[in-house]
Parts: sequence; C-alpha cells; structure tokens
Amino acid sequence: MNNKDYWNKRAVYNQIFAAKRMKKVENFQVELFKELIDSLNKELAYWYSKFSLNGALSSIDSRKQLTRDDHKELDRYIKNNIKMSKNNGIKPIEVSNIEKLLNRARINRLEAMKAIIEGLLLEVFSKVEGNLRDEIISTYREIESRTIYEVAKGYNQAIEWNVISTGRINTILNTPWTLDSKTFNTHIWENKTKLLNALELDLKAGFILGSPIRVITKKMAERVYRDKNYKGNLLGGSIEYQMRRIAYTEIAYFSEKARYDIYKELGSERYQIDSTLDTNTCSICRGKDGEVYDMNDYIVGETSPVFHPFCRCTTVPYFPKDFEGSERFARDKNGKPIYVPRSIKYKEYYDKYIKEGA
Repeated sequence: MNNKDYWNKRAVYNQIFAAKRMKKVENFQVELFKELIDSLNKELAYWYSKFSLNGALSSIDSRKQLTRDDHKELDRYIKNNIKMSKNNGIKPIEVSNIEKLLNRARINRLEAMKAIIEGLLLEVFSKVEGNLRDEIISTYREIESRTIYEVAKGYNQAIEWNVISTGRINTILNTPWTLDSKTFNTHIWENKTKLLNALELDLKAGFILGSPIRVITKKMAERVYRDKNYKGNLLGGSIEYQMRRIAYTEIAYFSEKARYDIYKELGSERYQIDSTLDTNTCSICRGKDGEVYDMNDYIVGETSPVFHPFCRCTTVPYFPKDFEGSERFARDKNGKPIYVPRSIKYKEYYDKYIKEGA
C-alpha cells in the first residue's frame, strides 16, 4: 500500500472511530436520563401524596412548612443522593446549596420537592461528567497511540514515544478551548442548573394550576429526554440533547487535539482538513474541505476542527507528493460508498456525485 492510499483509509477510519466512541457515550447518557425520569416520577409522586389533599396541592399549600418527621426523612434521602454523587467524584461546591437548605431549621414543601429534584440531578450529572471525562481520556490516549502507529506504518519508520503522563492529560482537559473559555465539566454543571430551574418552574406552575402530579412530571420528562417520535412543541432541546451535543463536540475536539499534538511532535509542517463527503455535511464543513494549513496556523474552529457542535471533520498530515492522484472515501446520493479523487473539494463532489447523480 502506498502512502496516498494509506492516509485516505486513515481519514475514513478516524471518522468511523469518533462516531463509535460518541455513540457509546450517547447510549450511556440516554439510559441515565431515562432512569432520571423514572426517579422523578416515583419520588415526586411519593412526596406529593404526603403533602397534597385529595390528590391536589395548591400554590399556597406548597409553601406550608414540613413537619419535623418529614424533614428528617427528607434529610436522610437527600444526603444519600449526595453521598452517591460524591463517590462519583462530584465537587463539594456543587452540593453546597442543597446542604444549606437541608441545614435550615424550617423548610416548606416546595423547597423540599426542589431539594428532591436537585438530589437526583446531582447523582445523574456526576455520572455524566465522570463518564465523559473517562471517555475523553481514553479517546486522547487511543488517538495518540494510533496516530503514532499510523505515521510509523505510513512512512515505514520506527518511532520512539513515551505514553502521555496523567499530569499532562489533566492539564489538557482543564485547559478551556471554546470561545466562552469554559471547560466541558463547567458546561455540564451549568446545564444541570438550567434544568433544575426549569423543573422548579414546572412545579410552581403545576401548583398554581392545581395540576395532578402526573401532568407535572410529564412536562418534566419532556425537558429531560425526548425520543425521535416526540410530537410536542416545547421550546429548546431536551437536556439529553444538550449533553449529547457537549459529548460529541468534546470528543471530536480531543480527538483532533491528540492528532495535532502528535503531528507537531513528529515534525509535520502541514495538515489537511477532511470533511465527511455525504449529504449531511453542513455548509461550514463543505467550505473547509480540502483546505491545507501550516501547523503554526492551528486555531480550533478556524483552521482546525471542531468547526461547530457535532462537527465530523478530521485531519491528516499533508505531504503533497503523497496526495497526487489519490482517492478518498465518499457516499453517493443514495448513501452508497464510492471513491472520488482526493483533490476534489466538497462543492465539486456535490455537483458531480449528488446533484448530477453520477
């Protein structure tokens, strides 16, 4: 196999590998959020029945204070959630508000139900963060080792390399790369806070309207997770979608970060953008396809993936002679795998293989 064919196959593999890794995280999160919905239904129904009269709880009644026994039961329940969350690596700052609430001498029913919701969210989001962190680390390490192997095999030369240290990878993980200068875990916990606030509003609205608890929790469930058959008109994406958006984007970034680090360490001077050639490719990535950049011009979002959330672009080291006359993987208008000239860019590919249906 010559180098041009080798790098073509590597670009395809990079895209497939990233998709499988992201799907694994997505499946994990979907199960978590489905479990969260079940827990919200169960726990809120239990406490609602304790507080309500004839199956209804008014806004005024929701502000009545808990009895001493109810306060003790709530305290035991929430602290169990906190304990499990801490075992999953949650930071103390994330539980400070709920602990302050529980330590108050007097707490009303609305606050109690909000505390129940927050306790459940702490447990779920600590698992989301821990799982994504593990997957990012695994992705970086695997992409690093595979990229070294690819370069060594593609150019038939031995390469000595020391596996990245834990300290270095933690530094990479804790270095913000997005425009808002926030790390992935900050984005996760900000979404947890947004969800908590939204669910609290659902509770208050339900109490004002005198809604049964099943109506309230149904709306909450729509905020947490909506499958592909969802027919509602609730504004904004579900929290499962937001977490999937974060996971896909972060894994894509750290995959490319690992490649870039290896390219640079091994002395590559330039790299090329490989967009996915199919009908789902966005206008941004279509315009970036085939672009070649100097290593020193590397800027995430401008000269290197990721260019947007859910970006599927990847990179390969660029050596002009290797790419002359080579081919790359694509799909025709029916989704059938085909190979097209590597020199072709997305617009040319679309005009010839999709629009004309060649």
